[in-house]
Amino acid sequence: VMNVKNPSGFKKKPKNPIENVSWYDAVLFCNKLSDLFGLDRYYTITEDGKIIDTIEPNKDYVVKMDGDSKGFRLPTEWEWEYAAKARTPLEYSGSNDHKEVAWYMADSKMKTQPVKQKKSNAWGFYDMSGNVMEWCSDQYADYRLDQKNKKDPKGADRSSLFVLRGGSWKSPRNECRVAARSENG
Repeated sequence: VMNVKNPSGFKKKPKNPIENVSWYDAVLFCNKLSDLFGLDRYYTITEDGKIIDTIEPNKDYVVKMDGDSKGFRLPTEWEWEYAAKARTPLEYSGSNDHKEVAWYMADSKMKTQPVKQKKSNAWGFYDMSGNVMEWCSDQYADYRLDQKNKKDPKGADRSSLFVLRGGSWKSPRNECRVAARSENG
């Protein structure tokens, strides 16, 4: 879809997820998928007021989201958690036992693992706990600071940090819990 060199730091394996993808890379991927399916883009990415279709590392861009677009987009943090929980009270996505569902620091051999090797959640989603973190559309904010919108908080209005969920192959098990959240620029 992206027609770029694989950014993975590990030897390319067709069933392993790709890591080393920035939030902007994920947004560009959503735009490319929208183009492939003939949908209006959800994201408009600009630099110095000009719409762009490529990004460079370590730069900040302005990204606007079109809530009326039917194009592909990243989930909000709340949507990610809803999908990971699958209407269950489980601590990890699909189990209360992290070993059943998550590739994490202690068992991943410190690299990504092929998808669908562990148990799925109740809705058939695999690897939402561990293996690779997933980007959400939200800019990072501390929930305790925003008590107005408890159902689907949208994060900060302007932040250079974006929300990651799910933990990864190099995370301790507690960071693979459905409730765990992190941020990155």
